Amino acid sequence: MRKTIVILIILTTSTLKPKAQAYIGSGQTNGITVETSNQHQDPNWSARADAINTINGSGNDFERNEAVRFLMQATLGFEKQHVEDVLNFGFEGWIDQQIQMPYNEHTMWDKAQEVLDRHLLDPCPDSNPDCFIPDRPPAIFFDHAYWDYTMKNEDLLRHRVALTLSEIFVINKDNVRIGWFGDTPTAYYDVLAKNALGNFEDLLLDVTLSPVMGTYLNHLGNKKTNLQENTFPDQNFAREVMQLFSIGLDNLNMDGSPITDANGIAVPTYNNQDVAEFAKVFTGLRIGAFHDNHWDNGTPHIETGLYYADARIPMAIVEDFHEPGSKNLLNGYVIPAGQTGMQDIEDAVHHLFMHPNVGPFIGKKLIQFLVKSNPSPQYIERISQVFNNNGNGVRGDMGAVVKAILLDEETRNCYGNTVDIDSKLKEPFVRYTHLLRHLPKSNSNNELCCAKILYGNDEGTKFPQYLLHAKSVFNFFQAHYAPNGCIAGQNLVAPEFQIHNSLSSVNYINKIDDMLRVTCPANNNTLVEPEVVLMHKYGTLENSSSGIVNYVFLNMDDYKNLANGDIEALINELDLYFAHGNLSHETRLYMREIISSINEDYFNNCYNDDDEWHLKKRVSTALFLMAVSPDYAIIR
Repeated sequence: MRKTIVILIILTTSTLKPKAQAYIGSGQTNGITVETSNQHQDPNWSARADAINTINGSGNDFERNEAVRFLMQATLGFEKQHVEDVLNFGFEGWIDQQIQMPYNEHTMWDKAQEVLDRHLLDPCPDSNPDCFIPDRPPAIFFDHAYWDYTMKNEDLLRHRVALTLSEIFVINKDNVRIGWFGDTPTAYYDVLAKNALGNFEDLLLDVTLSPVMGTYLNHLGNKKTNLQENTFPDQNFAREVMQLFSIGLDNLNMDGSPITDANGIAVPTYNNQDVAEFAKVFTGLRIGAFHDNHWDNGTPHIETGLYYADARIPMAIVEDFHEPGSKNLLNGYVIPAGQTGMQDIEDAVHHLFMHPNVGPFIGKKLIQFLVKSNPSPQYIERISQVFNNNGNGVRGDMGAVVKAILLDEETRNCYGNTVDIDSKLKEPFVRYTHLLRHLPKSNSNNELCCAKILYGNDEGTKFPQYLLHAKSVFNFFQAHYAPNGCIAGQNLVAPEFQIHNSLSSVNYINKIDDMLRVTCPANNNTLVEPEVVLMHKYGTLENSSSGIVNYVFLNMDDYKNLANGDIEALINELDLYFAHGNLSHETRLYMREIISSINEDYFNNCYNDDDEWHLKKRVSTALFLMAVSPDYAIIR
C-alpha cells in the first residue's frame, strides 16, 4: 500500500554560506530541521525512513552504484564487503592493493590436489572391486578446484584478467591430448594467473614454454628440417603466436587503426616466409619433467607427450632436434647462428614483445573483454602508451595497463551509463560467476564450494561458454563480430553476441532456473527446496563409502526479510548489486508484478508446515528475473 508523506523542510539560511556547496542531498544538515508526517520503518527491514534522510545524502547511492559497476568490470564476482572495500580505498587504491597481493604460482594446482586428497580420505569400499583411486586429479577436478577458489578468493582482479587471458591465449581442455587429467589445464591456468598482473614478455614466454600450449599448438616435439625425409618444422604455433598472441595481422597505429600503403590497403605484419622462419625457432622442445606415474619416470625425450609430463615445468630443449643457423624474423631482425635453442626462443619472444603493434593489439582486446565492445581510438591510444611505458620506463606492465583501462575517463564517466555504444554484453560465464559469488551461501560442513558444471552431454544442455573449453584457437567469439542489424549498420561490433542465439540464450535461462527453482511437486507431498545446486560433487567418486552428499546452499535469510511485505526493498537490493542502479522502469514494473503475486496462498495445493515458502519463492523468482534480464546481461 502506498502512503502519501508530507515533508516540511525548514531551512535556516543563515547557516548556509554563499561559497558552500549547499543543496538538498549534499549532506550538509547543520541548522536544518526536517519534519515529516511519517518516519516509516518496516518491521522486516533495518532501514528507517527518518525525515533527515531526505537531505543528509544517505539516500544518494551514486558512489555505491559506481563501486558495484567498477567491480562488475574488474572481477568475476564480489560480495557486499568488497563494495565497502572499494568505497574505503577508492578505485585506484583498491587496484593497487589487488596488484600487490602475492600469488602462489601453483595455486590452482594445489587446489586440485586438495580435491584429490579429499577424495582419498574416502577409500574405496571392499565391496566395490571396480573402484579406482587415482594418483593424479581426474579432469573434472580442475572444474571443482576452479569453482571453489573463485567463490572464496580475495585476489579478484587477477582472476578476472586471467579469464580474459584464457580467451586470448586459448587452449581447449577437451583436446584429447590435454584432457586426461585435471593437473594439465590447472598448470596452464596458473601460468595465466601468475602473469595476469605481471609483465607481458614473461607471460608470452611462459605460454610459449608451457607443455600444455606446446601440445595444443604442436610445438612440443617439433623437429628441425630434415631434407632427406622432406620434413619441415610445424608452423602452427609460429603463426598463432603472431596472429593471436602478440601483433595481429596488420600493422597498427597507436590508436589501433591499421597502417595503410599508398593505395589505402592495410600493411600486413608478416607473410608466409616469416612464419617459416619463426617455426625454425620453436624446434627441439620436449617436456621438462615427468609427472610421478606408474609407467615411465626416466629421462624425457623429444617424443614424450603431455600424458607423462609434469605440466608445471616449462618445456626444455633437445639441441639435436633444434633448427641450427640464423633466423630472419620481422623488419630485418636476425637471430644469429650459434646460439642455444632456448636463446633463440627468448630472442624471438623478445622481438615480438618489442613490436609496436603489441600495445594497441593487446590493449584493445583487454578493453573489449573488461569494459566495452567499441572503445574510441583515443582510449586505445592512451592504453597503448601505458603498455609502452608504465610511467617508470617499463614496457609491458600488465598491472599498469589493467589499471589504466579501469580508471580511464572513457570507463568511469557517467555518460557511459546512458549510451549504448559504451556498453557490452557480459559473457555468459561472467554472468554466472557474478551471480554465484554474490549470493550468500550456507556451508556448515566446510565443503568445497560451488562446482556447478555448466556444460552437458548434448547441444540441448550445453552452456555456451566455459573456462578453457573454446572449440577453436580463435576463442568462443571473435573481436570483430557484429550481429546483423543496427549494430553492424553503425559499423560497431558486439563480440559476445556471436554465442548469443536461440539455443544458448534458452540454455542459460534453463541453467539459472535449475539453480534457483522453488517447486511444488505433482504428488503434493512436500515442497522442493531451491535446487541452488551451489554444491561440490565428486561425480562417480562422491563419498562412495558413506553415500552422504554435502551441499552448499543459498542462504535466503536476508532476502526473505526484504521480500516480506512490500517487495520494493528486495528489488532495490537486486538493482544495486546486479544492475548497479540501472534497472529499467519496465523491468522493475515486471518484477514487481510477478513477485507481488506470490503470497501465502501460492502453495495452497502443497502439503507443508513452512509458513515462509512463499518468501523463498519470492526470493528465487526475483533472483531468476534479475539474472535473465537485459539489465543484468548488459554492462555499461
